[in-house]
Amino acid sequence: MEENNKNIEILNLLDKYFVGECADIEIKTIHQWVNSKPENKSIYNEYYQLWMISESNKIDENIENEWKNIESKVFDKLENETKIIPLNTEKGSYKIFFRLAASITLIIAISALAYYFSGNKYQEVIATNTVIESMLPDGSQVSLNANSKIQYPEKFEKNTRKVKLEGEAFFDVSHDKTKPFIIEAGDVSIEVLGTSFYVKTNTECNKTEVIVKTGRVAVYETKNKESKVILEPGQKTEFSVTESSHQIIENNDVNFLSWKTMNLSFDNSPLSKVIDDINKTFHSDLKVTNPDVNNCLITVSFENQNLESVIKILKSTLNLEVKKTKNTIEISGKGCN
Repeated sequence: MEENNKNIEILNLLDKYFVGECADIEIKTIHQWVNSKPENKSIYNEYYQLWMISESNKIDENIENEWKNIESKVFDKLENETKIIPLNTEKGSYKIFFRLAASITLIIAISALAYYFSGNKYQEVIATNTVIESMLPDGSQVSLNANSKIQYPEKFEKNTRKVKLEGEAFFDVSHDKTKPFIIEAGDVSIEVLGTSFYVKTNTECNKTEVIVKTGRVAVYETKNKESKVILEPGQKTEFSVTESSHQIIENNDVNFLSWKTMNLSFDNSPLSKVIDDINKTFHSDLKVTNPDVNNCLITVSFENQNLESVIKILKSTLNLEVKKTKNTIEISGKGCN
């Protein structure tokens, strides 16, 4: 009974989570639930796909008579497949289920077309304004940053595992020496057997940044495999097909995964760097209105703290002035010697 109540709580939160309206503690609850069991990841991914389609095909949520005709069938299916007790069907509590159920026909049609034209069904996960954790068919884990998306087949081919990425993601790839894992990021490909690494594509400057955490990674121009460079743990490269050489350097940015871990660390760092990393982590818009404070140095660490707490610590430590406007948070002060 306790587990069923927990599942009901999560399902009630998902609609808020997908539109970015969850509080920090609610986000933490969802992340813990998703990571607690493999089947929870599958349920989450399926619900998200349905929700994305339903958002583009808005349904009248007040048609209660129609809902009553289908709710028992939908809930029976959910209960049998996911072992989750359905929500109380009072007005407003079944909002997401109504939209999801009405989207099933559309999803079947899309999947059928994908299968007809490509010979395989493809999944697409899109992160709009929050980080999404997803599991691929081979068990590999992907953390997708906001404003990013990944496409992958429902079932990988016999000799390779290919996915397509737009945006920013961290991959923890399951080891399989018989099936190389290949990420197509624009004109650049990243190939591994089993490792963990970060990828960021930038279409504006036509560059793909790769940072390796564990294992070895090959990066090359998709149409020219001879351009390949090999990265070791702790190394990074910014690969561009328009450049003849590709520099490999040591990664000195300890916060490159802060958007995923929600942990930030600064050692005698200028405030300009701190503000930049905070904005990337929280997808916020902090702006320094007095350039004199940009060079103020600070040593501080933040672990799973919300944006408000982080700003309070900076304000008291550096004697800053903070002004909240409609869309931004302005930072000013007297500056540092």
